[in-house]
Amino acid sequence: MSLIFILLLIISLSLVARVMIRIIGQQKCLSDEEIRNYMLGRLHGDDDAYHRVIGHLGNCEKCQQRMHDYKPSDHIEDHLINDKNDA
Repeated sequence: MSLIFILLLIISLSLVARVMIRIIGQQKCLSDEEIRNYMLGRLHGDDDAYHRVIGHLGNCEKCQQRMHDYKPSDHIEDHLINDKNDA
């Protein structure tokens, strides 16, 4: 009986630790690369980076403003390189 309790405790603690790490990771402001990848549609719903960007934007007005001010033409060379690679 105590073995089952210990196993459940270990599993619970590991799940709590994963959630805490995810929460702490979402508090860090987005990099220019993360904003660029999101705006150019390079992140997808099944990607952890996508969920981090979405979660962070829900809480950070600074990054919301950076996203609003983003101009794809600032990084046109990245867009052209990726289009060439996708072809």
